[in-house]
Amino acid sequence: MTQYFAYQRFRLCRAPLQTRVLLTLFNFTIVLATSLGMVMYRVRTGLTAGGARRSYHGTEATAAPSDEMQFARSFKELLDVTHSHAFSQPFLFFVLCHIFALTRTSDRVKIAVYLASFVSIIVDLGVPYLIRFVSPAWAPLQVANSVVMCAALLVLLAVPTYEMWWYREPPNFESV
Repeated sequence: MTQYFAYQRFRLCRAPLQTRVLLTLFNFTIVLATSLGMVMYRVRTGLTAGGARRSYHGTEATAAPSDEMQFARSFKELLDVTHSHAFSQPFLFFVLCHIFALTRTSDRVKIAVYLASFVSIIVDLGVPYLIRFVSPAWAPLQVANSVVMCAALLVLLAVPTYEMWWYREPPNFESV
């Protein structure tokens, strides 16, 4: 993709077919992976602040006999998850932002999406520790951050896909 930055007026709608197919397949697999993550988060937390609280703090002290007991996450367990996410999430968002940079979107919107993406990564990596070791009151931040991260992903995936396959330049647009 980097070679396309050399063309001053490059647009995704003018990308070669093989490039558009490759990027679309990449986007599709990211949608699958994100969907799987959302299902996992839904099962683990019910997509609620209370569920996030229970997921990190555990329920051993409050679980009824008929409830599934959850144990508080240890520092080691949190590190195991954080370590892999600390590498994979920035890399994924960097690639998606790189593709998004090739869209017709204004620079101001691009910067806002970049900031939302990378701030949501930082929050996503840190909030489990805040919930577990500082206060369960941080749990709503995890839910809100998940919404921000998913919204950023939606923009980073939808806008380039739209421009590659459905956007058509006006007939008088100068070509590269």
